[in-house]
Amino acid sequence: MMRTSILLIVLSLFLAGCGSVEHKAPVRSSEAEAAFQLVQNAEGRKDDAARADLRSALGVFEALDDRPGRWAASAALANWHIAQREVETGAAYSRQAFELAPHTNSTHAMYESSLQLGQLTQDRDIILSAMPHAQNALETAVIHVLLNDHAAATQALAAYEQPANASRAENAARAFVLYRLGKHNGDKALVIEALKHYRLAADVYGVTDSLFLAATLETSPAAALELAQRALLSARQSGEPSRITVIAQWLALKGSQQ
Repeated sequence: MMRTSILLIVLSLFLAGCGSVEHKAPVRSSEAEAAFQLVQNAEGRKDDAARADLRSALGVFEALDDRPGRWAASAALANWHIAQREVETGAAYSRQAFELAPHTNSTHAMYESSLQLGQLTQDRDIILSAMPHAQNALETAVIHVLLNDHAAATQALAAYEQPANASRAENAARAFVLYRLGKHNGDKALVIEALKHYRLAADVYGVTDSLFLAATLETSPAAALELAQRALLSARQSGEPSRITVIAQWLALKGSQQ
């Protein structure tokens, strides 16, 4: 089974806005505001221009001794390198962000940096350090599922009432928990529910992984092939070679058994 990349990129700020309590943003210079705009515009992009913009923004924040800005740029650079599978470089930026987070006056920064670095280093204590900064049951569920405490994650998720106008970040977080629970329990219905939320979050990798996992859990051979073919189509559009290879090989094997 291919490993979903969500949580090497889930923390590509996928939880931003998930009910975090923030202090009032400080007044900044026009240069710093422009740098923040560069960080915002680069989010979710994997091209070299995005990295250049993030490094430029980081330089501005360093020059101005703007630690919240340095956190934002460092966390975003970590995500960029993780998406490129440059995990060591991503971890270096993630650790830098983790060390800056206490100086941001931001609950969100503390929560996200703990999860990002904890996943990259597979350090349970760092992941657990996010717990005091979780602002709702959904954020708590994410922590529990990362710690493989599936019963607690299920309970926390059930306690969370998602608003009708849920943000992309909330849908991505809910999808992640549902996906992990569905995979652990072998429950296709949970995976299909995760797929719905990944679509709402416009998370292409999540859509691909959910379709493929649902295919492996499907008992009907014909339905399993149909789900896997949809997963392959999604993977080809995202241009992720490892996913394309794994799904194509699975389809070839299953097709030969028909």
